[in-house]
Amino acid sequence: MRIAIWHNLPSGGGNRALYYQALGLLKRGHQLSIWSPEHADNRFVTALLQVQPVPVHTRPVAYSPQMNRHEQWRAFWFEDSANIRAMKEACRLWADELAREKPDIVLIHSCHHFAVPFLGRYLDLPTVLYLHEPNRFLYENQDGIGWSAPESISGNRLAPSNWRILWNDHCLTNFKRVMIREEIRNFKGYNRVLVNSYFTNESVIRAYGAAAEVCYLGIDTELFQDYALPRESLVIGLGTFMAHKNPELVIQALSRMGTLAPKLLWISNHTEPEFLQKMLRLASQLRVSLEVRTDISDQDLVNVLNRGCCLIYTSRLEPFGFAPLEANACGMPVVSVAEGGIRETIESGVNGLLVESNPDALAETLGRLLSDEPLWQHLSTGAVQHVREKWNWERSIDQLEAVLKETRRAGNTLHASLKTAFSP
Repeated sequence: MRIAIWHNLPSGGGNRALYYQALGLLKRGHQLSIWSPEHADNRFVTALLQVQPVPVHTRPVAYSPQMNRHEQWRAFWFEDSANIRAMKEACRLWADELAREKPDIVLIHSCHHFAVPFLGRYLDLPTVLYLHEPNRFLYENQDGIGWSAPESISGNRLAPSNWRILWNDHCLTNFKRVMIREEIRNFKGYNRVLVNSYFTNESVIRAYGAAAEVCYLGIDTELFQDYALPRESLVIGLGTFMAHKNPELVIQALSRMGTLAPKLLWISNHTEPEFLQKMLRLASQLRVSLEVRTDISDQDLVNVLNRGCCLIYTSRLEPFGFAPLEANACGMPVVSVAEGGIRETIESGVNGLLVESNPDALAETLGRLLSDEPLWQHLSTGAVQHVREKWNWERSIDQLEAVLKETRRAGNTLHASLKTAFSP
């Protein structure tokens, strides 16, 4: 098949999933083309070129980082923001280009800014959306961003300062409601929607009012392997070094272990300088050895996962989580909080241990694992076998390829009717 792949992903787990899918489809003889905004991370294409030429089509999309007074008025009247208008216009142009290219099917991955991309509603081609997660900003109370009201206004309620509070709150609330309205329309504009776990599917139902289909991801077991190297007193954190990955919980847990605490090495694709400094200060205060490294190569990552003794995973409501399975493939057991999609990939007592999300439970479980050599060896052996049997990328590509073929055969009848029903 001739498959056009569109995405707007930064580096991270979603981008790695996209790479595995593209590579798997290429190796099965499909012809691919990549479409994305200019700012999306397309570094994975370099690796794809080792298999066959893959054309890349990028387009600039102008984003405004702030809501100015003009944007507030647009939100007040439930009109599209400047960012939505910019993305819609870009997607119309992409749709025109794709109509001229006439691929057999369009596989669309998530949008970093809007989660559910706008492109599907403008295409008259068979489409499959691989949605890594809903827009968590709109549906979860992450770091105080929620739907709760501000404090009640007391004193002189007619004071100008209080009217400014009401105005800003109303505009921000309307801005979110417009985002939700547009994402629901976008979601209904695809022939098929795939997600990475049953947990993500439940989140999708809560967010968009309709179910998707679970299409599990897989790990490259040719890259991630157990070298049977000596293990160091080193626990690994892996993923974006930001609050929702919860490194603070890891630091607190290690501080409970006293002199028995191993060093924490966090491998990250992105850090926020202010948050990083905050965590480094916390680690220093609690006498925890913390090192954060960014942007290392895949081979260096594999080497690190073969040196450490355990991956510790505390991400909040992680939809799937590549890191635990990549660590497993390298013979590394995982100690993880029992939240989100991790409960589908980590089987406690088989390839890792699941614990409650508190530092005492985490410290106790980690200490037990590191002091019990037979337990560690059992989980290490089980981890490698678990990934090879259940989470290899060949198995995931089988399922994805089947969906793409079925959608192509069904044509775009459903998509055309949805576009008529839900487009503004």
